[in-house]
Amino acid sequence: MKQILIDFYLDWVNNYLTTEKMASDYGLTERQVFNIIEVGRELHEQNVKDIKQAAQTNSQLIEKCYDYIVRVTQKQGRLLDKKTLYGDGSIYNFNYELFNTIYEAIEKELSNEQH
Repeated sequence: MKQILIDFYLDWVNNYLTTEKMASDYGLTERQVFNIIEVGRELHEQNVKDIKQAAQTNSQLIEKCYDYIVRVTQKQGRLLDKKTLYGDGSIYNFNYELFNTIYEAIEKELSNEQH
């Protein structure tokens, strides 16, 4: 139901200039269309807010992971192996595939510095 309301709102945003025309097309009153649009808009805005929050959280996790690997590497004077750095994965509750990508980027960066 939530997605139906969001889709209705987005249909209005993308395809209609007036609630009168939309009401005619959907067989609803203008008041019904207005109310559905308002609920759909609120739900859509909450979805966008949630997505932005998730993206920010992921960005922060990536940054923490990168900083962690760099900090340990600087402290140890070398890049430790993946298994040692990742451990059981509980450090940041981090996705191993993403950790691996960050690790390989740092590994490549260090390799380029040595040449």
